[in-house]
Amino acid sequence: MLALVLLAFAANNVQGMIDRAEPGALIELPAGEIREHLHITKPLTLRGAGVGKTLLRGKVKESVVTISSGTGVVRLESLSITGGENSAGGGVLHSGRGELIIEDVEVYENSAMLGGGIFSRFRAGPITLRRLSVHHNRADSGGGIGIASDKGTIEACTVEDNVSVGAFAAVSKELSIKDVRFSKNTNEDGATSHAHIWCAAPGCSVAFDRLTFDGPPEGAVILGERGEKIPKVIAKNMTWPLGQ
Repeated sequence: MLALVLLAFAANNVQGMIDRAEPGALIELPAGEIREHLHITKPLTLRGAGVGKTLLRGKVKESVVTISSGTGVVRLESLSITGGENSAGGGVLHSGRGELIIEDVEVYENSAMLGGGIFSRFRAGPITLRRLSVHHNRADSGGGIGIASDKGTIEACTVEDNVSVGAFAAVSKELSIKDVRFSKNTNEDGATSHAHIWCAAPGCSVAFDRLTFDGPPEGAVILGERGEKIPKVIAKNMTWPLGQ
């Protein structure tokens, strides 16, 4: 059974609730804007009142949510995340060996050098992104999403209007992207080529299924780097451009 923690008001005391919560707790956030930078070091669930209703907004140069749990599963659900700025993962930074699952979340207007919206560090635990809207984020690599952990899964998401590649992946074992719409992601120079998915991970297996893009196939998906080959790639039901 999950321990249940209810926040009655959108006061800026969420970090205190996280610190006091037992591992496995469910922390429910009310509607409203919460201006905090949250650090999660244990398995728990952080659940908002819905996208656009519960808003986590950064206020300094730091990731809005940083996850460093070494065990178990951390879940972020039903909220919006914006205003973060960091060297990696302006919106969400995943660096622990535990698993991270993000569902029904909007991540927008964050910035970083790596993974403007979301970044999962090298050797971090598995990350799953499901039913996300990731838009208007900015980075040098992976404007929307950057995944460098062992395993990454992106499902039923929209990745659009991000600057410097919609999704960058350097996973070491397994990458799966399914039912995802990529639209209007651009490079720094405004070009849409090489702008949606760049997978620089020669040692991993890659599976793409039911992906939709807003431009021609040339350069929409880049696999490998400097002539390296990815050993196993399964790609099916790919659609270019959107609506055609």
